[in-house]
Amino acid sequence: RIFDIMCWNTLPGHTKSVRCMTPVKDNSWSMTHLLQGHSRAVNEVDFAHTSPMLGTGSDDRSLRLWGFDAEKGEWTCNFIVSLPFPVSSFQFDTKGPTVVVSCSGDDRAYVWDIV
Repeated sequence: RIFDIMCWNTLPGHTKSVRCMTPVKDNSWSMTHLLQGHSRAVNEVDFAHTSPMLGTGSDDRSLRLWGFDAEKGEWTCNFIVSLPFPVSSFQFDTKGPTVVVSCSGDDRAYVWDIV
């Protein structure tokens, strides 16, 4: 199936390409946290649908899962998976944060069961 895709707004300010982003409901953008740990470009970010967790996939060949510590008010990297190729994309299962699917440059999709 082919869909019509239309650009409805551009966000200025980037000096390099933006590969993907998730829109918000309004234009009230403000940075609240900076997650550091990857050594190369981050290609994908996804929030878990049912818990305070997010994941990042990077050209440094790692998939990182971050948990939010409400007492400290900060995100902490709790889980790192090293892959043979850069992580081009990943997504949490919509039913919970226990399954993650990732794609890499080795022509494979990986399904991760997080225990």
